[in-house]
Amino acid sequence: MFRDKLESSECMLFKFDGSGNYGIWMLNMNFSIDIVWLDENKRVVDLVESAAPCNSFFRCKTYTPKKKAIYVVEFASGTIGKEKIAKGSLMVFK
Repeated sequence: MFRDKLESSECMLFKFDGSGNYGIWMLNMNFSIDIVWLDENKRVVDLVESAAPCNSFFRCKTYTPKKKAIYVVEFASGTIGKEKIAKGSLMVFK
């Protein structure tokens, strides 16, 4: 929230204490992002391309995965297509 941009070489990684259907909303965002949810094995369980920002608390969509995840990764919009990320893909990070 409140950032001006997310570079194509950057991402934001969120790790939760346990698996769940963690929703992401775009309130107070200034740009679209790609969202990827990963399970405990770092496999993609769901994704959203170009989630649009919103500026109204009452009309802001929450993006929620169809399967439980423990990680959420936010990328610059267009990264999912460019990197060919798909459900079942394995992500490697330390």
